[in-house]
Amino acid sequence: MGRVLGAGLNVSNLERSTEFYQAIGMSSVARYEEDEFDEVMMAFDGPQSSATIMLVERPSHQGPYAIGDGFDRILIMVDDIQDVLESVVRCGGSVERHPVGRPEHGVTIAIVRDLDGYRIELLQQM
Repeated sequence: MGRVLGAGLNVSNLERSTEFYQAIGMSSVARYEEDEFDEVMMAFDGPQSSATIMLVERPSHQGPYAIGDGFDRILIMVDDIQDVLESVVRCGGSVERHPVGRPEHGVTIAIVRDLDGYRIELLQQM
C-alpha cells in the first residue's frame, strides 16, 4: 500500500523558511546540499511517521516564486492554534483567516501564509 510522503516547496530563503516551519512545530530531520539546490526536510515526528515538507532553495532563482492557481494549501493539525498563530507572526508569516470553530467537523481552523506566500490551513481538534 502506498502513502503520501510529502511535498516540496520552492522557497526564497531556506534558513528563514526553516525557522518558520519550526515555529509551526516541525523539526528539521535532514539536509541535502547539491550544486543546483539546497533542501531541508521538515517533519513532525521524523520522516517515517508523518508526511514531510521539503523546503527547496535554488540559488540560481531570482525574485519571488509564482505559486500559480493550481496549488491551494497545506493542511496541518496542531495542538494549540492560538500559540501557533503567534509564532507564525513572530517569524514573519501572516494570518489570512483568524480561528473559526467548525463544530460540525470537530475542528477549529485558521489560515496563514508562510514567507513565500504558501497558504497553510491550521486545524485544532475541538
